[in-house]
Order: sequence, then structure tokens, then C-alpha cells
Amino acid sequence: MSGPGPWKLNVDPTGRILAQAGTDDVILTAILDLDMVRQVREYGTLGLSQTLKQRRDPPVAFPPYGHGVRQGPLFEGLGPLRMPRKLG
Repeated sequence: MSGPGPWKLNVDPTGRILAQAGTDDVILTAILDLDMVRQVREYGTLGLSQTLKQRRDPPVAFPPYGHGVRQGPLFEGLGPLRMPRKLG
């Protein structure tokens, strides 16, 4: 993750900081754990926040998200929105 501020970060899908750099010009690298990405998308961060499913299946109508947000490869295979069981 990079932005206009002074810090550069590599962050995993759960929000844990893997590497950070100060204000110097550096290149941060990371190995992407695609299984972790899939698991966080399916079960949520710490089994609590299922952001993509909540956007796909909102409990109330929210017109800006109603035009095709439920379609597309990002939402395929996520499964239903439900309370998670104990992970691990």
C-alpha cells in the first residue's frame, strides 16, 4: 500500500503490517498468500467482517451499489452471508 503520506506499508488481508518503510525511497516486496486472500474474502477478517458479502447482499437497499455490484468474478465463490462458525 502506498499513498501521499510519508509511510509505505505492505499489509496482509487481515490488516497486519508485514513491512513498512519511512520517508526514504525504497521498494517493499511481499509474497502474496492467495489462499489467505480467499479465506478472508469468504469468512471475513477474524471471522467477523464479511465486507464483500455485505456489499453483495445488503440488508437494506442502497442505490449506488444496486447496479451490477452483485455480478462479476470478485463475488463468485464467496458463499452466503451468514454468521461465521468458530475458525481453526
